[in-house]
Amino acid sequence: MRFVDKSTLVANSGTVKQAIVNLYVEVFKFLCHAMRWYQSRWVRFKKSIDSKFYNKHVERRVEDIQKLVKEISREAKLKTQLRTQSTEQRTIKIEQEVHELKHLAHELLKRTGDESRNIDLEMQQRLFQQVVSQMYQEVEHSLIYKLKDTAMQDLIQSQTRPRLQLRPNDQDTSEEPDAGRIEDVDGVFMTREELESFSSGMKVYAEDAKDELLSHIGQPRRPFLPREVLIDIQSWMDGPESKFIWVEGPAFSSVGPELSLMALRLSLSAMNAGIPSISFFAKRRYNFQKPNMPARCAGIIALAYTLISQLICLVPPSFTPPRKLSKQNLEQLDGSLGSYKTALDILETLLTLAPPSLICVIDALETIDHRENCLDLTKLIDILRCHEKTKTIKILFSTSGNCRALMNTTDMRERVSAQRIALARGASPLPGAADVGELNIRARR
Repeated sequence: MRFVDKSTLVANSGTVKQAIVNLYVEVFKFLCHAMRWYQSRWVRFKKSIDSKFYNKHVERRVEDIQKLVKEISREAKLKTQLRTQSTEQRTIKIEQEVHELKHLAHELLKRTGDESRNIDLEMQQRLFQQVVSQMYQEVEHSLIYKLKDTAMQDLIQSQTRPRLQLRPNDQDTSEEPDAGRIEDVDGVFMTREELESFSSGMKVYAEDAKDELLSHIGQPRRPFLPREVLIDIQSWMDGPESKFIWVEGPAFSSVGPELSLMALRLSLSAMNAGIPSISFFAKRRYNFQKPNMPARCAGIIALAYTLISQLICLVPPSFTPPRKLSKQNLEQLDGSLGSYKTALDILETLLTLAPPSLICVIDALETIDHRENCLDLTKLIDILRCHEKTKTIKILFSTSGNCRALMNTTDMRERVSAQRIALARGASPLPGAADVGELNIRARR
């Protein structure tokens, strides 16, 4: 029956629906016959002395069920072959378009070379990089969106639940003129590889607890998340607009790092769906932390540096760098508390360059929240939220207990209480609990 349910995702035609109805009828007849067998001793006695009972009643029904399953399988294979043929035809068309784009790029390069004979060598190299970047983005958009639209359109339409309205790996960096504008450096061109090279010194400070939490993934765990919390998180994922939520669990619980695992599953689901995402999972102590450095100071540095390192991977392959994204500013990220202000400026600039659709998951912020750095955390949260009008950005914070910075930056509509997790005791399941695996995040055009 599971195979039949999965087959309907591939082919859901009228023939398949009729075959599924007939299959359920045969299975129901088989179950009814089994019920009569177990309810009457006299029937069991008569059938035990009937040498042809198995051939008449059991084998015949099993053969009918197998025939219906084969019919459904053949219909699904036929539908798959038709989709493969359609995908092949569209792929050939895309290859022709790519060939035309290469021809246009060649002509553009030739025309650019004729016009730039009197320009110095450095300017010619910049023009060449711009032409290559333009060609790369056009080819990339044509291949990614047309192939994904062809291969996945039918499967996505078979899902009745509305899903997250996000574009995967969209590198369009267009901005609204009234918000989030950055100042460019005239005549300078930078690639993503150069940006990663300038920021290589800060990678040692980009540290969180994701690797430790990954060791818990796959282990058998009982459902722990209250059903009402799962509904709120699913609504946060499905909505097409920007949204901010804070899931607050109990400060002390016997169920372990369940909220952290929930946040990690959301982050991994976004990555598997091809949606640009950034995340941070706070830990109690960091490897770069010096003996005289408090954990809250090391945590706030790790938070900003980790988000910066992940956003660098999401910028376009080549772009005109803003003034705040200079090599000098990036080299100031030395892990000291004094570099935090520079890190916030770089974080704000990278968010402006990030794709128009983005998911941000931050866990255990309460471990680095303190009255002395509450204002610093508030500034970081405000930076994440300031792009909600120009981008589709979804932000989720999960904490075990209260957090001053989140209390100052959220209202009651953005808070989700998971305090009922504390009702789980020992091996007793939480009443009304739901499995995190029920959460489903998908990217749709």
